[in-house]
Amino acid sequence: MKTRTFANRNGPPPQFSALGMMQLMAPQGRPQARAACLGGFAVLLALHACGPSHVAVRAKEEPDAGPPEPTGGAGGMTTPDAAATGGAGGTMMPKDAATDPPPPRDVAPDMTAPPPDMAADKAPDSGPEGGAGRTVLLVMGYAPPKDANVRPSDMKLKTRLEGRGFTVKLGDDDDPDSSKATGTDLVIISETVGDTRVAAKYTMVPVPVICAHDALFDDMKLTGNTAGDHATANVTQIVITDMNHPLAAGIMGSVPVAGGAQAASWGNPAATAHKIANIPNQATHLAIFGYDKGAMMSGLAAPAKRVGFFATETMTDSMNDNGWKLFDAAVDWAVSP
Repeated sequence: MKTRTFANRNGPPPQFSALGMMQLMAPQGRPQARAACLGGFAVLLALHACGPSHVAVRAKEEPDAGPPEPTGGAGGMTTPDAAATGGAGGTMMPKDAATDPPPPRDVAPDMTAPPPDMAADKAPDSGPEGGAGRTVLLVMGYAPPKDANVRPSDMKLKTRLEGRGFTVKLGDDDDPDSSKATGTDLVIISETVGDTRVAAKYTMVPVPVICAHDALFDDMKLTGNTAGDHATANVTQIVITDMNHPLAAGIMGSVPVAGGAQAASWGNPAATAHKIANIPNQATHLAIFGYDKGAMMSGLAAPAKRVGFFATETMTDSMNDNGWKLFDAAVDWAVSP
């Protein structure tokens, strides 16, 4: 079999390229036609170059666009950001759609936080407000050294009063007189005082007095001074007999006032007294009683309201909610007009 060779009479064969194709296809031996043909091919080459140039310009304008990453989806195609596709077949998505932050979501209010008034239980030594603008003189016996140690039971009384809005002044059973009571709205004589140190210092003060020390009942003219007029008894409850009086705090019948048996002050007051509560099974042993201003006590018209109250030092230390309600009621009644 013979091999035929084609020779180019005008020179060596052109290379297989755009320019070579133009030379090969251009008419030979006709300069004007050849020039026109070459010009047409040049226009086609310029149009073909526009596509790659445009792509190159867009890539330059987006310097943050990195190389595409494989999506792992069906079809083996790639996306600018694999996390942005999420579709079958690895569908291409613009990079902006992948990198733009998600729109802000609505945040529901925190329903687990309790309302402000339920965030914490009230302290057990707090009570209803009502003492704003009023001052109480709390007369007590300090534990030595006096400037450092207020007895726990007296601190509870002080905290209770302050929790209700009262301003509390501290008095000492060693004070020489009752001058600290001047300008106050109420005097409370704690059972921690020494009865011989206080004696009759506060008997004539023209402000209301609550006395919790049975040994001072006779000095204050709340009771007589004979046997059976005052003492203490160990009890866990007292018996409310007049629930209609404000001193009863709306309670009626036998009511526990402490978690265990504690000493309770009691007195046998004059007939003019409001008799509110007594020691169980002892009708004449009054745990709570009171006199109106001007009422005849034991040989003295009351200079202001007077209250005999059961809460000794040990009772105050262990008093329950009922006991504190009765204490609040005694304070409220004493300072009321």
